[in-house]
Parts: sequence; C-alpha cells; structure tokens
Amino acid sequence: MDIRIEEQDGSVREFQMETASIPYLTRPGSVRYKVAAGRPSDFQHHINGPLFTTGEFSWGVSNGWSMYGGGVVGGDYNALAVGIGRDLMLLGALSFDMTQSRASLPHEKATLSGSSYRLSYSKRFDDYDSQVTFAGYRFSERNYMTMSEYLDARTYGVRSHSSKEMYTITFNQQLRDLGLSAYLNYNHQTYWDRPASDNYSLTLSRYFDLGQFKNMSLSLTGYRNKNNNSNDDGMYISLTMPFGHSGSLSYYSSLSSNDNTHQLSYYDNINDHDFYQINSGTSRNGVMAVATTAIKGMRRK
Repeated sequence: MDIRIEEQDGSVREFQMETASIPYLTRPGSVRYKVAAGRPSDFQHHINGPLFTTGEFSWGVSNGWSMYGGGVVGGDYNALAVGIGRDLMLLGALSFDMTQSRASLPHEKATLSGSSYRLSYSKRFDDYDSQVTFAGYRFSERNYMTMSEYLDARTYGVRSHSSKEMYTITFNQQLRDLGLSAYLNYNHQTYWDRPASDNYSLTLSRYFDLGQFKNMSLSLTGYRNKNNNSNDDGMYISLTMPFGHSGSLSYYSSLSSNDNTHQLSYYDNINDHDFYQINSGTSRNGVMAVATTAIKGMRRK
C-alpha cells in the first residue's frame, strides 16, 4: 500500500506499508453490510425455488480486529455464519468463521442440521506485485448443506455431492510491463458420497482506453474441471465499459462443451448506497432476462 503524507509546510513524505487484505476486514469503528433478495432459477432460466433473503456484515472492532457474519433465509432452508478476522501486518491477514445450516427435505421427510468451518489467509508481496491467498481450508459436516445443495435436493428429490473438505490457493500477479493482471486459482474438493474433484483456472485482465471510451476492461479466463477421471474445459470472456454518468455496460460470454452463453448487463447506482442491474442474454437452452436490485452500505460510528 502506497502512503503519501502532505505536511502543512508543503513537504511531502511517501512510503510503502506492506499489508494484506481479506474481504471481511474493516476499518476500526466502521460497519459494512449488504442485503439482497431474489428467487433462484434453473438452467432453463425458469424460476425454481422459494423467495430468499441474504445479508452479510463486517464490523471493525478495533485496530486490526474485525467481526463479520451473515445469513440466508429462504423456504425450508436457513444458514447463519459468524467469524473473526485479524490483520497481522507484515505477516498477512487471517480469518476464521463457522456456518450453521438447517434444511428440511420433503422427499426424505427429514430436517438436516450441520456446521462448516473455514480458515482463510492472505499475504501480499509488494516487492513482486503479487499476492497469495490461501482461502484456505474448509471442513463441512455430513449434514451441512449450502443453499445450492439444498435447491438440488429439493428439485431432484435426491441429495448428492455432499461437500467434506476444500482446499483453495489463489495467486495474483501484476505484470506492469505488459499492463496485465494474472490470477491463478486451484481448488481441491472432497465429498462424503463421491470421489474428489479438482478445478484449475487462469485469468488475464487488462484496463485500456479506446477512443473516447476510457477505463475499459477486458478479461479472459480458461479453466479445467477434473471429475471422475473426465475433464471439462472451457473459457470466459468479459468486456466492461463506462456508460452514462455512473453506469457501466458489460458483455459476458461463456464457452464450454456443455453450453455457450452470451449475456449483456447494465449496472448503475441509484445513490451512494443502492444500485440496480439488468441482465439479458441467450444460451443453448433459451433466452433469459433478469433484473436485480440490491442495497449495500457502510456506516461509521
């Protein structure tokens, strides 16, 4: 992090402070929060599930310490999370959280409750313009369910792909001479009821100007998902440009052996805290149109 201090006599002092960031760390005395609501849809873009509400917060307890949490409530599923984060300065940043879920499955005539625990670590190396994020290790009990797992069990009547352990490593590198940012990600996932899977992805992104359009961004991602001795390869392309006073226009394309998706989105701020987003696109499975409104904010005591 670059620090610049301008004294009253006009003199300037500049120096760098090494630090790392985890999304849930918040400045002392500040509160960050997000709230959203909606209904899930299936691959054919049909509404398929109950209305749900989700939210999260982070509170800067003191210098270096933050408390955070969140929850999801929808139909017969709810989950609540709480955690704590610590800025270790030169050593990076560390956080730990626990999530408790409860889901009622009508096909099994049972209610399942379980917990999931996650340890996250982030470290930045300023000399190399890089950051390694170990986001890290997650262990989930057999009866713990994410909302995605609950919706699959609710729709198909069978619970499968119950997560057990997950290891994640993300490496970010700034290639300033080329004007590029590179992101390398690896996930190893084990399950209670099937063999493990591995996911690899590489993303290259760049900001650039084109004529009167400034601060445009282009991102290209290639990935491989390895599951049951078979590979699923694909790529994503994303292009974003400023549009209007405070809005942005984005094009997104996903190409894989299973589906090709093209999506156009418009995003704009309503005020300092609220925004709306409109999405429209096509895929092999049909046409979709989605409108989203979300409320987020930051409050300082």
